[in-house]
Amino acid sequence: MKNKSTGMLVALLFAVCFGGVGAFASWVVGGTLWAAWEARSWSRVPAEVTLYEHGRVQYKYQMNERTFLGRKIGIAALETDEVHPATSRIERAWNAKEPLEVLVDPDDPSRSVVDDTIPWMMVIGFLPFALGFGAVGLGALGVMVSMVVPEGAADEDEGIASDAASGFIGLAIFTFLWNAIAFPIAGVMVFEIWKSGEWFGLLVLLFPAIGLLMIWATLVSGFNWIRRRGAVLHPQQMPPRLGGAFSGHVSFPRGVTAGDTFKAVISCVTSGGKSSTPVSHCKREQQARVSDVGGHHRLSFRFDTPARIEGFARDAETSWQLNLFPQGTETAAFSFNFKMQPPAGVEHLPEEELAREEEPHGMLEDDEQPVPAGVAPAIGGLALLFGKERIEKRLQSLPKAQRKQIEAQLASMTPEQKASLEKAASYMPLVKKLVIAVIVLFVLVQVAGIVAVVLFSN
Repeated sequence: MKNKSTGMLVALLFAVCFGGVGAFASWVVGGTLWAAWEARSWSRVPAEVTLYEHGRVQYKYQMNERTFLGRKIGIAALETDEVHPATSRIERAWNAKEPLEVLVDPDDPSRSVVDDTIPWMMVIGFLPFALGFGAVGLGALGVMVSMVVPEGAADEDEGIASDAASGFIGLAIFTFLWNAIAFPIAGVMVFEIWKSGEWFGLLVLLFPAIGLLMIWATLVSGFNWIRRRGAVLHPQQMPPRLGGAFSGHVSFPRGVTAGDTFKAVISCVTSGGKSSTPVSHCKREQQARVSDVGGHHRLSFRFDTPARIEGFARDAETSWQLNLFPQGTETAAFSFNFKMQPPAGVEHLPEEELAREEEPHGMLEDDEQPVPAGVAPAIGGLALLFGKERIEKRLQSLPKAQRKQIEAQLASMTPEQKASLEKAASYMPLVKKLVIAVIVLFVLVQVAGIVAVVLFSN
């Protein structure tokens, strides 16, 4: 319940912050385009400029035997300080005391503008915020709603549907966000580069090029999902329980043929608790072949499951997954997520982590063994890679048996392997700096495009 409340609060924060920015940017873009559409049918009326100073204008005009005052130059929903294309006409009319042609709404004569030209630089500049931030806000709102709405009871006879769409949906969302930022900013930057002649800035086109590759990958992933969707997992026992055989079959309405071979992998993954990253505690795999049963394609499987999964905190969340990997590939074509119930009549509780206080005079408990001498250098190399505190905390959180097994493996490393590990660790600071520099460079390029739109483009 605590994790769910925290998730809802984070989702609400993202929905308000990102959704607010996206809504404002959408209002700017949509309001400007709508105003341009409306102004197409407005009447052209001569007006007299009564005031013009510091970029502000006031003019009066007559329509339907009534006099009106207007102050709006363009149709932009958000007024900016940039020079409007109609400024030269306003200056000429002001200096020569000539009539100024304005556009007036015949249905509401109080609405008028001097020029209906769409400020495309401003529209393109706000487009990434409208699409990117708006999408994140809507996604966070959807996550929050899914946490509030209770899940309906699944029909055991229907089996467990494949989660093959998750990879495609995730890739599609990331591709959309990337291109929603990369293409508009690159368009603005190319326009400015074309005017200034600083051709080195065309490197910004690398980001749209990456976006095109991501679009292609998304289309391929979507095609594979459409071709393979509809697979259903039918466990022999519902609900599945630990301590026995997890068996059944997978039915395929499309996407496979009899004789196709898959590597079936079942795994238990825990998240939450003291571990910030998902941890795999149990993994079984076997080769399985698709067979034709009465005109239907099926893949049968059978896994032996342990009666108890040890090594994770009491408040960790446990999930099980069955993945089917086509022969020769490392990407799962079909994924099925499900819950594994405890053995019949047994309450399934994770192993409690016992806090061990240090014995006086440096004495060890009976079941504790001193760390082998060869372990320290290897742990030192891992500490350089991932951080000393993180390694020590991770080792202490493991069960004693698993910790001893890791220590034995580290102690068995050869001097050459330890030297290679330390050498690789010495490059980690440089790799981290390069990654940070690439991320900062990308952000600066995006921000530079936005600044160019808001401050310098005309």
